[in-house]
Amino acid sequence: MAYWMTHLRVAQALLPCLPQGISLPYYYTGSIAPDCGRTEQNPDGTPRYLPGRLVTHWMKKDERLDRFLIDFESFFAQCMPQAADEEARAFYWGYYIHLITDAMWNERVLRPRREALADPSRENIALLREDLRRADLADYRANPQYPPLQTLRGITDFPNRYLEYYESEDIQNQVHAIPRRLAEEAAADPAESLWLSPEERDEFILFATAKCMQMVRSHLG
Repeated sequence: MAYWMTHLRVAQALLPCLPQGISLPYYYTGSIAPDCGRTEQNPDGTPRYLPGRLVTHWMKKDERLDRFLIDFESFFAQCMPQAADEEARAFYWGYYIHLITDAMWNERVLRPRREALADPSRENIALLREDLRRADLADYRANPQYPPLQTLRGITDFPNRYLEYYESEDIQNQVHAIPRRLAEEAAADPAESLWLSPEERDEFILFATAKCMQMVRSHLG
């Protein structure tokens, strides 16, 4: 899955395509909301997300490919018609764009690099994901006052009224945690990504934005 600065960059780039006057706090919160699951530890020390990514990222099994894919259109079809107000619609737009971006990230960034590993063990795939995260941290260091992050920093409370699979404070907790964690992790790990150059990051942002724009326009007409 893509990381937070990537999601916020795509979300910001999509603003001209979305309804005028969209609520930025709700929209940017939606754009990180699929990553709001609680983290617990398995007996072997590995993390376990509650609810799991199959739920939060609306994944379903593609029998032909024999793997799970993000079904962002099912999310839109089930959630957007239930939006009670403009704030809810803004939140769901952000969530929808996050899901599309993750689907594109998996196919354009993660999968080809994972397949290029000489030894695709669980440990090496984890190291690859850690390296890709460094690309996001480099973006944060270049712009720690990034406007979407500033919007998240200004949110004092965000009770969950939109997704039944999250508990009441799950989204709010992540909204508060993301700016802090980015700052802490960027300071603690100043290394550059070896697997994703700045030019490749920007290329992915352009590609994901174009794909999201196509899907958004298909719904707005």
